[in-house]
Amino acid sequence: MKEGALQTAIRVRRSFVNKTHEDFEEFLVLNTILGDYFGSRLMGNIREDKGYTYGIGSYLVEHQDYGYFVIGTEVGVQTRAATFEEIQNEFERLKNELVPAEELDLVKNYMLGQLLKSADGPYAMLDLFSNVHHYGLTLEFYDHLIERIRHITPQRIQELAKRYLIWEDMLIISAG
Repeated sequence: MKEGALQTAIRVRRSFVNKTHEDFEEFLVLNTILGDYFGSRLMGNIREDKGYTYGIGSYLVEHQDYGYFVIGTEVGVQTRAATFEEIQNEFERLKNELVPAEELDLVKNYMLGQLLKSADGPYAMLDLFSNVHHYGLTLEFYDHLIERIRHITPQRIQELAKRYLIWEDMLIISAG
């Protein structure tokens, strides 16, 4: 920690896969529940309930041969340690409790709506094509993605959380 700093930037990261991996599409659902939309668990806990930050989120970064999963936020230095604890608590909830059907349905509808929005117009369609072509995939990727979103179960989400949301596998960085 930097002497006299008021805020600290936090990144929690782990190596991950890109869209060519069999778990990628379903992990997108898990990631959305955890931190990839305003109603996510990280936002609800760390922003809304605790008031530690204005915003927190999680996302996936993809490269040709690898990817990584990231959680990012900025918090007051006095809540840095507590923020790490709450992120770990959300990992544990996803590993130990099934996601309620109502929450999962909301996330599925949100994701399908975002996918539809991302296909609005010729330039957006070109982006969708480019995003799969780069990985040697076809536009059928999106048909498969829609099916995986529609049919994922709370049990599968829990399985993915147990496989990928392991605190000891995370690279933890804070500055400030």
